Amino acid sequence: MVKLTHIALFLCLISNASAYYIMDVASSTDNVITGATSIVNVTLTARGDETAYDTVLEMRLPDGITANKVMFGQTQPNKSYESQFTITVNESVMPGTYVTPIYLYYADTNGYPLSMVYPLKINVKKYNMPKVGILLKNLELNVDEKKQMKVTIKNDDDIEHEINLYEFFPVVLLVTDMPNSVTIPPKSVKSVDVSVTTFGALPDSSFTVLMSASYVQDGIRYDSVGATKVMIPKQTAESSTTKNPLIYLALAAVLLIAAFLGWKYWKSKKSKPKKKTKSGKDDVSQ
Repeated sequence: MVKLTHIALFLCLISNASAYYIMDVASSTDNVITGATSIVNVTLTARGDETAYDTVLEMRLPDGITANKVMFGQTQPNKSYESQFTITVNESVMPGTYVTPIYLYYADTNGYPLSMVYPLKINVKKYNMPKVGILLKNLELNVDEKKQMKVTIKNDDDIEHEINLYEFFPVVLLVTDMPNSVTIPPKSVKSVDVSVTTFGALPDSSFTVLMSASYVQDGIRYDSVGATKVMIPKQTAESSTTKNPLIYLALAAVLLIAAFLGWKYWKSKKSKPKKKTKSGKDDVSQ
């Protein structure tokens, strides 16, 4: 069993919530897993002024690598909680570097589910440095809005690579239209756009998001990670109407119903038989 000792500090913040977290994790970036199992120590520190509930840490792992969930349950403000992941690696797993983010899930005092993502790498049997990097551009996204995020991939190698792309976003952000792979020539840069939309994100919040770019060369896996922020601005009266097409649809439906009811009323009035006066003329007093 290999015990990983390199410590990395990362701040996870959701600005609209009264509770946020500092995660102190034993990173395997400079360590190599040579045996069947290894340990990743984790310290979770809750900040803010609000208790969090159902707090769980979970690693996102590729096939052939498994790890336990870390369940803290209820976490109190300004307290630290320690635990560890036990990572098991199958013998068939290809040697190399793997991006294995840690997801933090919890609920606030209102029961609203929240999540964060912490970047982490592990090295299986061999430590390496990838020659392909990935860069994500910051994105500001209104509630119920869909936008394109620019993803830039740079190949510093002398040969062409087939790059596999993976996204690691919190559950309140949905990624679509992302290519599974990109071919990039040697010594070149290529950009792709992926669609991002909110899926229950609250206004006035921000989220760390990750993507990885991996390739295989000579039976060794190389993996690099890019991180950025997706910001959800405060909702204003103007943005709540002009930015959300559903409101326009609702207003159009109300107008159509009102017009239909008015037409029915006019038709019913027109179809009523006119009363006759004593002189035999139509009564036009109605």
